[in-house]
Amino acid sequence: MIIIWIVLSFVIMIISNWVEEERNYLSVDKWVSLTGTISGISETAKGNRIILNNPIVSKGTCVEIDELIQVNVFANDSFEKNASKDNALYEISNNLKIGNTISLNGEAIAFEVATNPGQFDSYKYYRNKGYAYSVIPKDIQIINKKCNRYKEMLREVSKAIRDSLYKYLPENDAGIMTAMILGNKSHLAEDDKKLYEENGLMHLLAISALHVSMISTILLWIIKRLPIGIIPGRFIVIIMLIMYGQIAGYGVSCTRAIVMLLCGIVARIIGRTYDRISAMALAGIILLANRPSTLFSCEYLLSFGAVISIMLVDSIHKRVIYNNKIYKIIWDAISVNLGVFYFTMPILLFFYYDVPMYSVVLNILIIPMMSVLFVTALLCGVVGIFFSPVAMLLAGPVHFILEANRWLCNKAAESAYSLRITGFPTETKIIVYYLILAGLFVVLYKVNNNKLSLAGITTVSLLLIGVMGYRVTEGEMSLTMLDVGQGDGIYVELPDARGMFVDGGSSNVKKVGEYRIEPFLKYSGRKGIDIWVVTHGDSDHTSGLLEIMEKVKQKRFYINELWLSDVNNPGEGYQLIETKAKELGIEVKKLGFGDETVIADAKITIINPVKGFQSEGENEYSLAMLLEYGKFSGLFTGDVEKRGEQQIINVLSGRKLSLLKCAHHGSGNSTTSSFCDSIRADISLISVGKNNSYGHPDARVINRLKKMKSHIIRTDEKGAINVIINAGKMYVETYN
Repeated sequence: MIIIWIVLSFVIMIISNWVEEERNYLSVDKWVSLTGTISGISETAKGNRIILNNPIVSKGTCVEIDELIQVNVFANDSFEKNASKDNALYEISNNLKIGNTISLNGEAIAFEVATNPGQFDSYKYYRNKGYAYSVIPKDIQIINKKCNRYKEMLREVSKAIRDSLYKYLPENDAGIMTAMILGNKSHLAEDDKKLYEENGLMHLLAISALHVSMISTILLWIIKRLPIGIIPGRFIVIIMLIMYGQIAGYGVSCTRAIVMLLCGIVARIIGRTYDRISAMALAGIILLANRPSTLFSCEYLLSFGAVISIMLVDSIHKRVIYNNKIYKIIWDAISVNLGVFYFTMPILLFFYYDVPMYSVVLNILIIPMMSVLFVTALLCGVVGIFFSPVAMLLAGPVHFILEANRWLCNKAAESAYSLRITGFPTETKIIVYYLILAGLFVVLYKVNNNKLSLAGITTVSLLLIGVMGYRVTEGEMSLTMLDVGQGDGIYVELPDARGMFVDGGSSNVKKVGEYRIEPFLKYSGRKGIDIWVVTHGDSDHTSGLLEIMEKVKQKRFYINELWLSDVNNPGEGYQLIETKAKELGIEVKKLGFGDETVIADAKITIINPVKGFQSEGENEYSLAMLLEYGKFSGLFTGDVEKRGEQQIINVLSGRKLSLLKCAHHGSGNSTTSSFCDSIRADISLISVGKNNSYGHPDARVINRLKKMKSHIIRTDEKGAINVIINAGKMYVETYN
């Protein structure tokens, strides 16, 4: 079985490199009319999410018969994608049942593609799950009321348990337990989700072996006390576990756990020895046969990686003789958690770019209470449907344990930026890492001396952390213009690995700091920024920085210096940034024309504004600076306009630049004819939102840049733009 699983995995990897990319739904018709059968309904915090299979599109972008359509019917008017405000439509969606055939007209929305390193790729995520695109309906009609009574019954059971949890537990606690028991994370509070994510505990919210085994234990305990035989009782447990998997949505971890547990139960029924390696392989085969792309998902790799590491650690435990049972229990807990942590660290870094080193300790402290928490909350949810007093009694311990978890996580995260490994791991790092880890397992398997084992684990642990945390800098400088939509955000890594960020904001991308800037910085291995330059105070240049400052406040990020323009009458945005920086203890430097800073042979010269500049608007006092390193010279202009451009012309007229960051997103008010006639640049970068309402970049600006024979690269067309300067040469890469 294990050989079949391995061969199947390799075949999928090979075929994935040969087969052309799946159908492209990046650009869909805005209006669609379609008919489909409901295969799933979930009630989220915003409203109802309906899954349609066998979709037939009569108008708009057609889909394949085996693809799914996601239909969102939200009562919440603040939904980002113009959610329906028709309460009657929302009521219709509440009466829909799994198995109904419906027709609808609505707005089709493509899933968002990542355009920056580190950014979550919604398109790839949903395509791997079989979804074509999402629809917000304007009307729904039921064509066939025939429903799947079995699935509807399970949905009603799930809804009853969820409602019971929300009745007896505080809202945030109920959201956590709904995720942990029913597999529905849509009600999870954003603060709790972040808390578990940032502390390496999200696996506790995914239904896995811990949860499934507890369900099985409860069922077996009940059945043993009923007047039925052992064999019929085990068959009942099998049926109940299959039903529970359907209630929980059969995620990867849930499926793997249920398949392995069912293999164990069946082995007992037929009198065979349970082989967990074969059971694990069978679970892997079932998942890959259903959807081969699952092989490349984070959940799949983490779930099976954790099981494999536990098996390897167990094989070592069996060879060690312990004289003290308490010591054995403690050492087993520590070694299993260490094994899982080190085995899955590269996977976590590959997908999330960030691993808290203290999560091992948190897991050791929290996991022992998870069984108590799960069982108590499950009983609270089930018993609460029928008998309130008992449910109210059970709700107390659940709340206490969850509050204890929050307290531990918050305490551990107070100095998180000094206890984390960040950065996307290269293939070389991953290979070296696993070779070292394999060597450790071989040595531990052959050596039964506890003291030597402890010394070996400590040494190799430091070595593994060093491998994943090591970053090579050989006098190279790079800059990346992020795609932040209609805004600006440029990261510069100086030759000595110090990080500088210029602006950071957007007028059309919500939470740009959380979803684009911070993930990129984690991807790049940054725990903080040494110099953050704010050219001016407009929100499309500062909204992301304000979000990052909240991380600084929570001690989860650092900013050493903040550079601002030296002006007399700054706007409100400027003043807000300055005030927050001082409150956080960030050193504020106000710079103007002539100020110079040299960092590892990289020279930064401020060209605009003149010190004490009296401006009439934010754009006029945009801080413009020249960055020079060897033969490279790059001009950063913020949103500087005519007066500021004249100042630049006075200083740099006739100068040939390597790179120009075009001012004001290519607005016609900047990058004027006189500016382009006076200054030349090999490449011109434009940060601009796709299909923005301002008409940026202005066609006249594009023509001026072409006239100066500058190579134009735009974020709305190419995504993030990365420029590497090494050995006097400049290399340009784009993300898309």
